[in-house]
Order: sequence, then C-alpha cells, then structure tokens
Amino acid sequence: MDRQAIEDAILNLARDTELLDRVRNDPALAAAELGIDEDWAGVILAGDRDRLRSAGLNDGLTILVSRWFK
Repeated sequence: MDRQAIEDAILNLARDTELLDRVRNDPALAAAELGIDEDWAGVILAGDRDRLRSAGLNDGLTILVSRWFK
C-alpha cells in the first residue's frame, strides 16, 4: 500500500468523526471512502505501529495513530 494513501486516510479519519465511525462499523468501506483496503483500515484502527512503520510512516504519526483511534 502506498505510504501517502495511508497517511491521507489517517488524516481524513482524524478530521471526520462520522467517517471514522462508519469505517469502524464497516472496515470494508475504507476502499471506497479512503482509498485503502480493509486490511490497512484495520491496521490504522488497531493502532498497529509496527505495520504502519513498515509502510514508511514516521514514528510521530504512528504514535498519534496509536492514541487517536484506540
């Protein structure tokens, strides 16, 4: 998955709580709503820092994700 697509998805989820709720309720919506697949939506929602770092995201963003979406 493209690093920029993952970062964009994270920022969109952080900005839009309704979108975050929709994706939490149905991670399959991530492809249509965020441009990432269901697996990466799960990684973001779980705050899986190791997977996010493996995709090239910086530590600062992975720390925020692990706090924002848990």
